[in-house]
Amino acid sequence: MSRCYPSGMAKTADEVIHDALELSEEGRSRVMSALADSFELDAVDECEGSQEDAKAYMAEVRGRIDDVLAGRVKGRPWREAMANLDAELREHATRRRRTA
Repeated sequence: MSRCYPSGMAKTADEVIHDALELSEEGRSRVMSALADSFELDAVDECEGSQEDAKAYMAEVRGRIDDVLAGRVKGRPWREAMANLDAELREHATRRRRTA
């Protein structure tokens, strides 16, 4: 698929996101899959490891996307996930200081 559009048809990321969020679940899934495919190409091109490493990474990403879309895992709000990660990192740093 070409990434070039006639000059009057270019959309901003915010416009694309707005439009995508109005799609059905199946439509959003197709958009997500297409975006994941584009990252896969970038990952293979830019991966510091081998192409096998990049493909394994993208297989993991696709599997996680599939799990979310199929309802096998439940997501958390971004702020909650970051707060939990921050707390875990602080706890880890405290433990390291105690053992050092």
